[in-house]
Amino acid sequence: MTPNRPSPEPDLSSVPFYEGLQQHCLLVQRCPHCGTIQLGELYCNHCHADGLQWVPASGRARLHSYVHMHMSYHEGFADQIPYNAATIELEEGPRFYTNIVGMDDQALVIGMPLQVQYSTLSTGTVVPVFAPRTEQ
Repeated sequence: MTPNRPSPEPDLSSVPFYEGLQQHCLLVQRCPHCGTIQLGELYCNHCHADGLQWVPASGRARLHSYVHMHMSYHEGFADQIPYNAATIELEEGPRFYTNIVGMDDQALVIGMPLQVQYSTLSTGTVVPVFAPRTEQ
């Protein structure tokens, strides 16, 4: 359990995402009209249709970018300095911010393959983090 980190506050477009995480299932949105895969929207980014479906993602991703944080901007991260803040790109396409775990931050490489893991915050909220994976 990660102590004192701030918890995300789901909104109308992200409640199913966080409900899936509670079950250790990473979900993405798929448009039933054009097949676009995305995250956190009320309408399709491509064809503007509504009725997006939440479907399981593979959990596989690649590291898109990252920074090494050497200063805490929230007290909940103070005991983790230094840590990484990363953008990952899911195999299905959407990108989002997370942390890379299970390795030394100095070994991070853009494009490296990652796999989702789940971290439970002190509030009980589950968030996705990513760890290195071996190519398959």
